[in-house]
Amino acid sequence: MSKHADAARGLQAPDVVIRAFDEASNGTRDAKKLRALAELRAPQPVGLQSILVQATELFTQRTAPRGKLRRAIEKALTTIEQHAPLAGLFVQDQAQAAIAWGAIRLFIVLFVADLYLCEELESNLISLAQQLATAEFRLSQYCHDSQIIDATVSLLVAVIHFIVRSYLFLTAGKVARSWRAFRHLSTMKRLFHNVEQRMTDLNLLVGLADSRISTLRQEAAVVAACLPVTQRQFSDMVEADPGTCDWPYSSHAYVTWQAAHNDILFVEGGPGCGKTVLAGSIARHAETKLVIYHSSQSEAPTSSFLHAVLKKLLQTTDHDVRDCPLFTIVMKHITPVLNEARTSGQLERGSIRAALHHMLSDESFPCLTIILDGVDGMGNGANMRNDVSEIESLRCLVSTGKVMALVFTQNAHSYQPLHLLRLDAPTIEPDVLAYIKGDIAKNKMLEPFAAQITKAVFSSSSGMFLYARMLLDDLLQASSQEHRQSILGSVPSGLYKYYERRWNKQHRYLSKKNREYRNECFRCLLTDYGPLNVATVTQYLALDDRTQTKIPDRTLNPPRECIGRLCYPFVNFSGDCAEIAHPSMRTFIKRKVGDPDTFLAAKCFTQLSLDRYQQPIYAAAALRRRILGTRFATTSSVLPESARDPEPDTIPYDYAVLHWQDHLFAVRTPSDELLRSSAAFFTSIAIVSWAERLGELKSQIPINVLNIVLGDRLFPILPLIRLGEWFSLSQTSKDDSQRAYENKQRAAEEAGNVLGPRNPWVLELRNSVINEVWAQQGMMQALDILSAIVEDYRLIGLDSSPAYYQAVQNLGVTKYFITDFSGALVSLQESAAGLAAAGEQNKAFQLNDIAEGLTLERMGRVDEAGAKYESVLDTWIPVAGQDNGLSLWAEDALASVRRKQGRYSEAKSCLLHTWDMRRKLFSLNNFTTIDSGLHLAITFRESDNLDEAEDILRQVAPSIVFTENIARRHQATHVQALVAFDRGDYNTPKTDLLRAIQETVGTERHQNNREALWIRTTAADALRHEGKEAEALSLFSELVKPSEELSGRSPTPTLAEEPEPASQLSVAEEALRLVKERDQEGAQELLAKNNLEWVRAKDFWLGGGAPADTAWMKPPMFDADFISISMPPLNSPVAISAR
Repeated sequence: MSKHADAARGLQAPDVVIRAFDEASNGTRDAKKLRALAELRAPQPVGLQSILVQATELFTQRTAPRGKLRRAIEKALTTIEQHAPLAGLFVQDQAQAAIAWGAIRLFIVLFVADLYLCEELESNLISLAQQLATAEFRLSQYCHDSQIIDATVSLLVAVIHFIVRSYLFLTAGKVARSWRAFRHLSTMKRLFHNVEQRMTDLNLLVGLADSRISTLRQEAAVVAACLPVTQRQFSDMVEADPGTCDWPYSSHAYVTWQAAHNDILFVEGGPGCGKTVLAGSIARHAETKLVIYHSSQSEAPTSSFLHAVLKKLLQTTDHDVRDCPLFTIVMKHITPVLNEARTSGQLERGSIRAALHHMLSDESFPCLTIILDGVDGMGNGANMRNDVSEIESLRCLVSTGKVMALVFTQNAHSYQPLHLLRLDAPTIEPDVLAYIKGDIAKNKMLEPFAAQITKAVFSSSSGMFLYARMLLDDLLQASSQEHRQSILGSVPSGLYKYYERRWNKQHRYLSKKNREYRNECFRCLLTDYGPLNVATVTQYLALDDRTQTKIPDRTLNPPRECIGRLCYPFVNFSGDCAEIAHPSMRTFIKRKVGDPDTFLAAKCFTQLSLDRYQQPIYAAAALRRRILGTRFATTSSVLPESARDPEPDTIPYDYAVLHWQDHLFAVRTPSDELLRSSAAFFTSIAIVSWAERLGELKSQIPINVLNIVLGDRLFPILPLIRLGEWFSLSQTSKDDSQRAYENKQRAAEEAGNVLGPRNPWVLELRNSVINEVWAQQGMMQALDILSAIVEDYRLIGLDSSPAYYQAVQNLGVTKYFITDFSGALVSLQESAAGLAAAGEQNKAFQLNDIAEGLTLERMGRVDEAGAKYESVLDTWIPVAGQDNGLSLWAEDALASVRRKQGRYSEAKSCLLHTWDMRRKLFSLNNFTTIDSGLHLAITFRESDNLDEAEDILRQVAPSIVFTENIARRHQATHVQALVAFDRGDYNTPKTDLLRAIQETVGTERHQNNREALWIRTTAADALRHEGKEAEALSLFSELVKPSEELSGRSPTPTLAEEPEPASQLSVAEEALRLVKERDQEGAQELLAKNNLEWVRAKDFWLGGGAPADTAWMKPPMFDADFISISMPPLNSPVAISAR
């Protein structure tokens, strides 16, 4: 039995056996069986393996080896039994002989039955031993899986029943045993068959679990590989010498921090004092099994310790995923983050932090130690903000009570530490002395200089570990005692002066050409995105930026040894990667070799522009590989050898792909040559190769395989897809939107011609067109497209796939736009149920909740809508932050509900935040910003803050949105008029409203929109205030017409030909006000009752986004004696029925 099975038996199996015995006892009423169960169970529950051993021993005792005579008799009786029916024929007519033969026959049958059952029992007991071993091992693999535990219990109940029956058989006397064998042979076979069936069920569940975990493991590996962090191993770090780094464990700061277990221990010390060595020592001796070490100095600026923690947890699957009980917990909480990465293309820090917090809050998750090194705390600007953000994230994880956290920094004061351990000179002096003495003891030639070495270290560097190490290294490499005396006689004062001496010493030994190589090596190693692979360093040194070619004679060979000699002693190696040995050395070397970003930017452009990546066939292969992935296997004959073989220089190329822009943007004054290189790259085929490779490197989830060989038939479609994406993402005009639509639509049509219209990939392409169709207000076209897509998914049996639910969601949104709110709610609830399977932190699920909330709100069910928006905010803000676009959308929507509920202070608080952030993020020329501004103005007005409302309206006025979007222009006009009415002004706002209506009638009838309809109701109220009933009623012309289906008459002529009757106008107004009060069914019934219908359903459609709901606003403040038709309060019959 493996150690895992032993662990399961020691931890899980007793609980499972107890359950199995309880269920077996509850299902048995036979007194003998109950006594047998009690005997097997006494004195305490044990593993079934031991019970099985007892049964096997009992079987051996009862069927002990027999002598030759006994075996001969058994064989003879068995033979007689086989021929007994024939013998019965001879005696059947002789009564006395038949009686005698019957007795003999009974004896033979009982004996043979006993013999058969014993043989069967022996075989079954051997099989049971194997099956129980397998079951216990399965239990150890999935000890947290309730389904597998239940299946194991069912198996053990069947085993217990079989063993009890076997026990009763074996403990009976010889005659009773033979009789039971005769009676219960078939029963025993049935019981054993039941055991085998339960084992089959268990194996099926385990197979499904294996498959599920295998898929998760693949995803975990892909994500771990994409995380922008180097998982540094403690074995790569300098190990503390014996007798050093022991003192912190008894220090007051360490002891109180460990006892408190609720905050971070900050370890503060200057450069070279041994912080990193101490961090490694604490990591090696940590009390927790899981230890994560992260150094900010050796990672990219985009890297976070959160990435390091996630990567460590994901890499718990490297050996046998099922051996690690953490894996199920990790994947449970990280899967929603993976789903978010599918749509966003990256893992947000906020998402990771929220997932880790939930993970650590799980009771079964073990404690871990997190060590952050190189958090300098001395910076300013972005670097300082990043450090503070890291500490905030770390404190968030520490708050779970599962994290022991230490931060090593040069200045802890910036982070207001509760627990602080200072590495000042008096504190580290004993360790430095112990280190010096230990090194001298190992090298006898240093003993004569012991006193001088100690004095030099403490007088010249205040006892720095790094200084002591470099001095001892120099002394050990000295050629003689005289040379050592000379070194000690001229010891540099301070760390940087020691660096200067080492630099100059190396400089004297190197030729002019090698000095150039050395400086270029250092410019590579000074990257902020390292450690850098030695293959990248030697490749970049061999590139000629002028000719954009590689010069083989400049290649370092072997690279690691050459770099080590050129850059000694300022470089360390970790595997195939090289890095500057210490942060203080980076500062020193940067002064010597100058700005590394100019050099690296030029090398990146040269690497990206090599002839290989300029070839159309290479770019074509990259497009094919990226867009089609492994969906379609292309015929190898269409690709040249160079495009099919693995790239020999993929690491240097990938570095350039990921970081050229980082280096270019870091150059303050780029040279003309660098600008020419960048311009040439941007206008060449090489940028296509770069873009596709970048997509591969950023990709999170592999694509399913369909194994269709299509040669080159799909290739012409690929550029269309990219062009459609480009115009969609970068659009600045309606023309861009139209071009995005044309390219996407053509790609979908041509892919359908090749693969068939119901191919899953074709359905995804068809669905991708919808955003452009919405943008062009082609709502009915979108409805037809999406209805067909949804039906096609159902026909091909993919109606439970994520792509299907995305299409259903789009269908629901389209129904919302055309104000089919009931239909929208049905579709959105279906998509919500499907998208929830991927985790509620999935962005698509949160978008679905917002869409569902908007639908409920338009139906008047504001409380339900508010609950949806609150749920989104509670879930999404911890993932992406309060200023994320989706968070702002949900907050804006929640403000709408709060306004309608009369909770104005809450509404204003939300809207002031969204208004401010949307202006910063999207500018005033974005419709979402205008929506927040108008909504805020409405809220100020309804809460009697008229000055503030007018101020907001003045701020939004310059936006170009109002020149391009008539509906939002009408919204602004409407709100401005209501503010003016409230101030007592009458004629000006009335005129403004009537002017707005004139923009939507007659020859401009096609401009009519939902917002203009509500303007009509307010303008009508104003006219009635003057007693102008006829003029008020005329505002509702061109809205309804006689129903052709009901009356058989032709439509009503235009106003120019014949005015509409007053009765028809009156019905039109009443129906419009019903719609405004969210009673669409009532409006339809009223129109049908009067044989009328709306002239154009599109008049009521909602535009893109979530514009402020101007149908639900406080009525204007006319004279006190005037009673206007107003919106119903929340407790009115209409509102209640709507809810």
